Amino acid sequence: MIGLRSLKKPPTVEYLAKSGGSSEVNAAKEIWVDVSGAVVAPGVYKLSEGARVKDALVAAGGVSSTADRVVLAKEVNLAAVVTDGQKIYIPAAGSAVAGATTGRVNLNKATTDELMNLDGIGTARAQTIIKNRPYTKVEELLTKKIVTKSVFEKIKDQITVY
Repeated sequence: MIGLRSLKKPPTVEYLAKSGGSSEVNAAKEIWVDVSGAVVAPGVYKLSEGARVKDALVAAGGVSSTADRVVLAKEVNLAAVVTDGQKIYIPAAGSAVAGATTGRVNLNKATTDELMNLDGIGTARAQTIIKNRPYTKVEELLTKKIVTKSVFEKIKDQITVY
């Protein structure tokens, strides 16, 4: 489990090359990841392509003492590869889960009925959304061809992932 870290010196992030030696790491494409919520230093971080959620949290100084450790253990896949432009949100203990404070439907937790309340989402599409979990960003509804672009445009401001 990632613990509280001091920011007296910048956190180091270790990257493993996809193949070959460490000299290939310097040639890796850079990506930007937004880390927020219950972390020591929320912000946007530059990481190497192929970095993991764990690496993004280390770059943000680790999770804070206020982080909801139960949700972190159950819902955050530290081994998942992060993508350019991804948002990683770590909820604080006691904060509302399932989008109650944002008013958005969490694609990773919503029930079939909650998903069906979105424009253009019927029973079959809601079940397909559930079947393709977990999501790291809402745009995966398009890249996984779960919804059409027109449906996505209608619901994009009503959905979230964490």
